[in-house]
Amino acid sequence: MHNEADAAPDVEWAEQTQRAAERLRILGGFGQSAAAFAALAAVQVLGVQFLAGTPPDWLWQTVMVLTAPLAFILTWRGLDPMPVGSAAIVYFPAAEATRAVLHALMPQQELGSSGLETMSAAVILVLALCGASFAFNLRTSPAKPKGRLT
Repeated sequence: MHNEADAAPDVEWAEQTQRAAERLRILGGFGQSAAAFAALAAVQVLGVQFLAGTPPDWLWQTVMVLTAPLAFILTWRGLDPMPVGSAAIVYFPAAEATRAVLHALMPQQELGSSGLETMSAAVILVLALCGASFAFNLRTSPAKPKGRLT
């Protein structure tokens, strides 16, 4: 779409095409980020159900520690920081959906607590936005001159 807009003689059409291309790029970033946070949630639920049985005390700290680096990596790879940070809200619905699928696949097995009761969506969002904005600032900052400044 960018190439079409650059070669178009109609300036208004070219600007609209540029904006549409930008919107598509941002929405694509949200989808990729949402999939990454959903995978993190699924791994957390599966790990608790099959390895620990009950949520360990350090589960929430682990989720917080993994959220910011995941957002950092996604943004460093070229995604916009706002969709990356806002996609972290998918974590809790994905964790509950994973529990529902587990219960449907294994109805005879009693599912314990997922550990989500003590977690906060606001904290995950803030950590993801901080990690994403930090990566964006590092990625887009101009190169510093090497050597001594005079």
